[in-house]
Amino acid sequence: MRIIPSLAAASALSLSAGLASAAPPLVERRQTVPAKEVDVDAALGVARFDLGPGTSGTGAGGNFDIGIGLKQHLELGVSLGMRFGTDGKFSSADNYAKLADYRTFGADGNATFTPEVRLKSQVVDLSAFEFSLELRGGLSVGDSPPQALGEGTTRPSLRGGAPIALHVGSILRLDSGVFARVVFANQVRTGVLLPAELWIQPTSKFWVGPRTGLLISSPGGGTDVQAGLGVGYQVTSAIDLKAGFLLPAVDKTTENWGVGVGAQFRVE
Repeated sequence: MRIIPSLAAASALSLSAGLASAAPPLVERRQTVPAKEVDVDAALGVARFDLGPGTSGTGAGGNFDIGIGLKQHLELGVSLGMRFGTDGKFSSADNYAKLADYRTFGADGNATFTPEVRLKSQVVDLSAFEFSLELRGGLSVGDSPPQALGEGTTRPSLRGGAPIALHVGSILRLDSGVFARVVFANQVRTGVLLPAELWIQPTSKFWVGPRTGLLISSPGGGTDVQAGLGVGYQVTSAIDLKAGFLLPAVDKTTENWGVGVGAQFRVE
């Protein structure tokens, strides 16, 4: 469980000479990483799961993400999600560590690692409205079907999305859109997510807000309603601390939940 903190520390130390100038408040930030900037996110997640009699526990995982502003409105990124042990797999604990990302639970199955490469292009950039398109290719490493044991195998995955953002001055921001993920297993697994996150910025450095989402997954055609809360604080001009809490299927149970804590480092 020391992998992610070590990676974050190494990245921060090696790039500390070029820490970015002060970022605007969260509600005013744009959807893509600014040109010539590198954003490093690292977080740990702890999750509780209850899949039925005799199948419950608490798992841990993490996520490490690097986003690079290739030019204005174009971002290249790489992320690595990790789940520690069997309970980490069953709980999808790395999803709770994706504090700046959307979670398509279930599509991964019980993977050990979920690395991805992404490309995001901002199509519309207005002061009050943003629209982007993103495409991700990844692997579901050590993958086995949900609620199944075994060593698993490595399977390719694709994810696409159309995020939007609405800005209301320096006080409010609404993030939403549509996102889909496909894992090419023997039985193809998919997840389509319609999220909504409302961020409130009471001060220039502190933000908080509720989040929800509707997740439609297959096989099975199940529908889950997500509910949670996020919070963040800009410690310095180039460092944010963030935390989040999420119930992935609040319409069905409150026994499954997770928390994540992490930081972002911005470097020019």
